[in-house]
Amino acid sequence: MEKNMSIRILQLKNNFLRDDINPNKEPLGPYCVIGYFDAFAISKEEAVDERNFNSWKCLGKLTSELAGNVNCRMLICFTEDSEKDRKFWEAQEEALFFITMIRLKKENICFKEQEKIKKKLDEAEKSISYWSYDHSEIIVVTKTKKYSDGIRKVMELREVCSALKMYTVFAMKEDILASYEKIENAIEDEKVSIRLHCMVKDYQKAGIFKKKLEDGLSQRNGRKIKIRKFETFGGYDWLMEVDQISIYSILEHYKMKRLLTHANEIYNEAFFNVESEILTQEEDDDAGVDSNSEEGTDNDI
Repeated sequence: MEKNMSIRILQLKNNFLRDDINPNKEPLGPYCVIGYFDAFAISKEEAVDERNFNSWKCLGKLTSELAGNVNCRMLICFTEDSEKDRKFWEAQEEALFFITMIRLKKENICFKEQEKIKKKLDEAEKSISYWSYDHSEIIVVTKTKKYSDGIRKVMELREVCSALKMYTVFAMKEDILASYEKIENAIEDEKVSIRLHCMVKDYQKAGIFKKKLEDGLSQRNGRKIKIRKFETFGGYDWLMEVDQISIYSILEHYKMKRLLTHANEIYNEAFFNVESEILTQEEDDDAGVDSNSEEGTDNDI
């Protein structure tokens, strides 16, 4: 039976890391991404004929609109429930997004098994699932107001899908970063740990960056914050980490031109790139944050 299908293209964007290119001064998309990517955007819904569809047409149109100052990975997202899809992206209540690309095990690759999994996924609230054939069989986008709730929902996907491999991108609405007060109003606070993997350009300037971030975190958390620094090899030069801080106090630094963005002068002088991780601790986990580290630990812990 013919199905009514629609498509959206999810664009994951990166700033260029070349030193001879000026960094972008404006957000790359309406959603700020923390981690490997810097931003994401979602295209408008477009109805398609499943029997005669050329995905290159949709991809080509979006590619032609890129300014050439970003790297962009495009994910094709199909849905048979256009109404749910539309309501999901129009709803404004939740500001945190978790985009999960799911590779299925060999025994679940057949379409009949995929439909069973997709049916279970479609029962979940505050999420939307898509068919895909780019990097994964299924893509799920989950919305929450609390970071740790999003992590739990992503972990549940492993069981529901019997996933072979999952890759999740965390993002938030760019507009909530306009002020500290907007962040407070948009999401729930909680204690988190932060890891910053740094490609250092200028070590003296990187030290200034570290001090600036410590001062900002100390002010918001009401106590003196000291960031641990490790020398690392194999890709990044430094690992900086700090535990048990308010998630509000770190997110405000991802507003464009603030300390943890390419558009910030101190950041741009100190680093080629900084890749962030936000960690939470499970309630039944007494081990705390992973204590393994590279040799070369700084003494100012």
